[in-house]
This record gives sequence, structure tokens and C-alpha cells, in this order.
Amino acid sequence: MNTYRPPRAKYMPLHTARCHTIQDTLAHAGTSPFTGGDYMKVCANNPNDLLAWMATQGATQFSSLCSKCKVAEFMNGAALVDGAADLDNTGDGWAEQELRASVLSYLEMQQKERAGQPFVKKQYYESLAKSYGRTAKAFEYRMQNISYVLSLMGRDWLQGLKPAKNVGKKVACQIEALVLELSHRPQAPVVAFEFEVRENLQNKYLPEPTGSKQPATTTSQVMQFKRDPLVKAWVLKKAGGVCECCGHDAPFESTDGQPFLEVHHVRKLAEGGSDTIGNAVAICPNCHRALHYGMKAKELVNSLYGKVFRLIRE
Repeated sequence: MNTYRPPRAKYMPLHTARCHTIQDTLAHAGTSPFTGGDYMKVCANNPNDLLAWMATQGATQFSSLCSKCKVAEFMNGAALVDGAADLDNTGDGWAEQELRASVLSYLEMQQKERAGQPFVKKQYYESLAKSYGRTAKAFEYRMQNISYVLSLMGRDWLQGLKPAKNVGKKVACQIEALVLELSHRPQAPVVAFEFEVRENLQNKYLPEPTGSKQPATTTSQVMQFKRDPLVKAWVLKKAGGVCECCGHDAPFESTDGQPFLEVHHVRKLAEGGSDTIGNAVAICPNCHRALHYGMKAKELVNSLYGKVFRLIRE
């Protein structure tokens, strides 16, 4: 990573440790750690260690990625820094047991948060750091990666652990699999697909795709909840055609002439929420998506508890 000295968040482009692009393209480059009077190079075995260092400097993401040293492959685990061929099976320097322990700790903290039990995140990070020889900051940033994966899955994430998207697809898919396994709440995997969408969005010259006239199908085991139709009817009737989140009228009428709103469980059923009027609201499609996938989902949930008085925190 090339950065201002002292580090400033606005200029932290990422290179792999073996990249010679700086020396090739900038006149002030040299082989010493300092590439000039105002710049320094910071190296690590994997992006998450760099991100942990950056977090201590007030930055949380890279301003750009080198286009010549295969950083994308490096972050996804397809390319390795020199001498790191035997890192492990996660692709970014983290062993499977480290990821498993991180997800277990995250889910435990999440359970305590929902139950209103006190806990200190830093104690979890320090315990993990002691067990696996990394810094507590590295584990804190890994927890933010877990938040990002949960957001892609449409699930709730921990307050104070804002989703951090700088995680490779391979590791993100491993995190998703661990979440599904350890939470015992199966659903169809979505992370690999969403990563490919986001990767293609970064292509400035994205060609028009041919698509597929006969899309392939897959079969997966999912859990479906048996909901009470009376709860849905009561909540919709109580809303009276007005979104209980944003306060706007329903965006359109359904084919039976009813204002179209969707019933959302504030604590999601997939996360142990109840199917009761104390956990359900009638909202417009935009607010529904924001509550599942939005960066401000936590703020929206808190606002619902403040304005819809029948709601009970679970």
C-alpha cells in the first residue's frame, strides 16, 4: 500500500508486496520503505492486515487498486505474495479455524445484543488475537467483513460493526457458509452471485450481455416459516395504506384494489423473530429493501421502535 506520511485516508492505493509499478512509473520511487519525502509503503501478507493498520489511521478502505499487479486476484485468493504459497485454505492468509472462531464470536455477540445482555466487543477481539496470533484490530475488521456478508444475505448485523466490503469473494463465501452452518438457519446462498454483480459494476466498458434464454436451475434446501395470515391482515389494516417506516402512501394498488404494502418482521424470522403484531410492520417496497440491505438499516429499525408503539424489542 502506498500512502501519505503521515497517513491520510484520501490516498491509500493498494499494491501487492511484489509490485514494481511504483518504481516503474514514479520518478521519486526507490527500494527503501519510503518512496519520497512525503510517501511511505506499508506491506503485509494479506489485505485484512493492511485494513487493520489503516483503521488505526482513520481510514477503512483503499482509494484505488493497482491495475498492473493483480490486486483483485490477490484479494480473492487467486494470487499470492512471494513466498506465501502455503498460507492456508482461505485465500487471504486466514485459516478456516480462524474464520470459524470469528463467526462464532460474532453470532454469540449478536445473541447477547438481542437478549439485552452486556458484552464488550474488544474482549472478544483480544481473546481471538491471543488464540491466533493476530492483532485485536485485525479481528475487529474481520467482524466488519462478517457484517458485510450478512448485509448481502439480507440479515441483521451488529451495532457498531459497520459493514466493510474489502473482503475477497472466496472468503466471503466461506463466511456465508459458516453463518448458515452455525446459525442453523439454511437459505439459498447469494454471496457469490452478488460479488460477481459488484465486480462487473466496476467494469467501465461492460459489454452488453447475451444472457441466457434457458437459465439453468439449482436445487437447495431452505427453511420456510408458516406465518399467521391474521397477523399480516391486522398489520396491513392498521397501517391504512401508509408505510409505517417513511410515512408515505403505498406506491400503487394491487390487482384486488388494495394499497400495496409489505409486512416486515423487525427481528427477522430467519434470526429467531416472532410472527406477532409486536414484531411486524407494514412498509413500502423501498423501505423493505432498505431494512434488509441498506447501510442505514440499524437507524431505520430504531426509528420504527420509536414511532410504532405496538412494537416490542425481541
